[in-house]
Amino acid sequence: MSANAELASKTGVQVFFADPRSRWQRGTNKNTNGPLRQYFPKGTDISRWTAKDLAAVAHTLNTRPRKVLEWRTPAEAMEQHLQSLRQLKYCDDQLNPPNTRRRYLSIRMIGPIADEQSLSAAATAA
Repeated sequence: MSANAELASKTGVQVFFADPRSRWQRGTNKNTNGPLRQYFPKGTDISRWTAKDLAAVAHTLNTRPRKVLEWRTPAEAMEQHLQSLRQLKYCDDQLNPPNTRRRYLSIRMIGPIADEQSLSAAATAA
């Protein structure tokens, strides 16, 4: 992509290019291209197909259960995630009505669960 710097600056989205011969950096790409190749072999000119044909393939792939989603479809996984967010918002609204809300500290933890002391230190630093 020749306009990657412009895309990154206008959208705030980080652009990442995998290193050559480092296929482990391109997992999503490989996991998407594999199923597409069932319908469109490599080198196929997709202009032969109509938009309706391409939409049918997209629908088939998007409704396929995936191991990474615990054998749910992407739509099912998204609905479950949105439902959990709605439930959290409902609980938050019950405990802290909108006109009395406090600002919450958002902490993204990677690795082992942080102990109370490290959480206190993070809150103090913020």
